[in-house]
Amino acid sequence: MRTTYHEQLDALTHQLAEMCRFAGIAMERATQALLQADLVLAEQVIGDHESMTATSARAEEAAFRYDAGQNIIAFAYDSGQDAGRTDLYALLGQGVSLEDALGAYLARTGK
Repeated sequence: MRTTYHEQLDALTHQLAEMCRFAGIAMERATQALLQADLVLAEQVIGDHESMTATSARAEEAAFRYDAGQNIIAFAYDSGQDAGRTDLYALLGQGVSLEDALGAYLARTGK
């Protein structure tokens, strides 16, 4: 049970890392779109934001679901090693979502 939980957290970690990478790319593209008045690039950033919002929501839901599972595991095994890890993931997902939203805002401003 604990191994499965850690595998799920590892998958969530990779998903959040990819979200961070994509949010960084969105900020870069949004800045380019704004500085170069590139309407096509701005539209791409705005379109990608919708996908990122859905991905962020799924990651946040998974973090809360895993947190509930961790509470059961911690009680059963009397271990609090992972306490708070999933809360951190949920906050990280929200932060990445905000960065991506800022990229979309910059792109809209450039339009």
